[in-house]
Amino acid sequence: QHTNGSDPIIEIDGVAAPFTAAWSLNNKTRTTSDTLQWIGRHYNGSDYHDGYMDELRYSKAARASAWRK
Repeated sequence: QHTNGSDPIIEIDGVAAPFTAAWSLNNKTRTTSDTLQWIGRHYNGSDYHDGYMDELRYSKAARASAWRK
């Protein structure tokens, strides 16, 4: 686990994603809790990496939110 200022950071397959990032997916904002739950559901799944990257690519706003910090 890394930190970026006061924001906890989690690294997923080399991608640093702030815990505080909100993912805007399917026309609704995904909160930190939702994001962590999604990561938890997919972390041990064989489709984890592809699914995560698909969700990141789904929304430019989500990607911008993740890399802005």
